Amino acid sequence: GHAEALAFLLAAVLAFHARVLFTSTYTIPWDFRDYHLPLAEFAAACLRRVELPLWDPYTYCGFPFYANLQTQLFYPPAWAVFALGSLGADVLTLLEWQIALHVFLGAASTYLLLIRLNAGRSAAALGGVVFALGGYFASQAQHLGAVCAAAWLPAAWMGVFALAGGFRWRRMAALSAALAMALL
Repeated sequence: GHAEALAFLLAAVLAFHARVLFTSTYTIPWDFRDYHLPLAEFAAACLRRVELPLWDPYTYCGFPFYANLQTQLFYPPAWAVFALGSLGADVLTLLEWQIALHVFLGAASTYLLLIRLNAGRSAAALGGVVFALGGYFASQAQHLGAVCAAAWLPAAWMGVFALAGGFRWRRMAALSAALAMALL
């Protein structure tokens, strides 16, 4: 059934990211550590001080933190990272899990999209694996926003196909929510 396919997809994503998630020897390099990690640590530090992270006093003699889309300040899943980081959890580890869970979200929503398009369960699971472990997510792992945005695109396509079957406000809301999450 669907539960087995989703468990398979989760296992594939966790196996692919195992070195990063389950050892301290490996991490996602470049922009992930040098750009996204300091942004998330700043947001977590602000929350620790019970401040909204609206202004970054350390960049260019001050910079509106909220105006930088790459901070993910308005992205609800990022707030789990900020909140747990403010409580002392390792922000780097949290961001690595954010990447892996978004890759799984992309795999799972691709699977469900392909099921909606009448693919068999095996073909849909293979499609989910190819989307999640193919070139895009592997090559963009250092770019947090790109991974998070792409993970929502199959869900947006499900909304498009649902609307093709007739307009319903709930279908429009589902499409709007997926697109909003991709943009945030």
